[in-house]
Amino acid sequence: MLRQDLRRRASSRVVRIVRDVRTVLLDPLLADAGHGRRCDTVYFERLAAMKPDARDAARVAYRLLRRTGLAGALSSGGQRDAGLLQGTRHVAGVETLRLVGRCLAASATVEHRAVAIALAAALDAGNHAAALEMVATAGLRPDLRAEKIVSRRYGFLWICNPKVASRSIMSALRSADPDAELFREQTLSEVAAARPEARHYVSFAFVRHPCARTFSCYADKHTLARSQTAAQRYFIERFHGVRRAMSFVEFSRWLNTACGSDAFADRHWLSQQPFAGLHRLLRAFGCGLGSRVSPRGSATPAVAAAESQSGRPASREPAERGGDPVAEATVRG
Repeated sequence: MLRQDLRRRASSRVVRIVRDVRTVLLDPLLADAGHGRRCDTVYFERLAAMKPDARDAARVAYRLLRRTGLAGALSSGGQRDAGLLQGTRHVAGVETLRLVGRCLAASATVEHRAVAIALAAALDAGNHAAALEMVATAGLRPDLRAEKIVSRRYGFLWICNPKVASRSIMSALRSADPDAELFREQTLSEVAAARPEARHYVSFAFVRHPCARTFSCYADKHTLARSQTAAQRYFIERFHGVRRAMSFVEFSRWLNTACGSDAFADRHWLSQQPFAGLHRLLRAFGCGLGSRVSPRGSATPAVAAAESQSGRPASREPAERGGDPVAEATVRG
């Protein structure tokens, strides 16, 4: 009698999970793909045959897993033999992760396809907690919402580049023009839409040697995450491969992985190029201002300096030419 009751409860749970997945994940994707009717066939096969936005699919699926309680079961490493109801939840969670993996594999973005390969490997190895973290990371967008200042008096637009003394620069600019308008949590396109005249202003940003900038981010945010729960949730838990106890060498290497790429990066370690308007500055100052792998495939200055500090040889070419001795000394210190 008890076993029949468990079967009935498990069956009801599966029906609810499938309905939630179809309602929250599948139907919006069908609408985005131009399908005007609901799907009555098996949703896994239908979604696998589509090409929805992989980032949105990962984001919605991760929220769905958390909403239905499946994320906790996957993170705790629950096994199928832990009980009929628990096993059913486990299967539903794993199948949802595989579904997202197929969406990522069909993406035109290189980083999404790389995450899809790692996700499939983690699922095959039974590492469902890591697979869940990858889905969470794959649903992120590069954070381009750092502060901007528009000054009508002096006719300039300042673009904040985090970890480049941005607070001091912001304070100095607002002291020079108290009427300058500060934009928070808005992209450059949103600022230009709100203030069209700013398109004709002088736009500028301050850049920093990537070695010193990466180390500043590591020393600040990882130290903060060790003592504050909110910082750990924002800077650690959202990104697969980041740990509180990782060294600077490990963090620098992680930046060269798919999950550490600019496709999902937080503003504090996002490369300086994606902050719109810096490409011409980078060409003017040379190729040593980026903070990711160069087109030639050479290691970033942060990786090279960190490996020289640890005494281990770099696995790629030496750091880009034109390195800043002060920045390298900062990292070694």
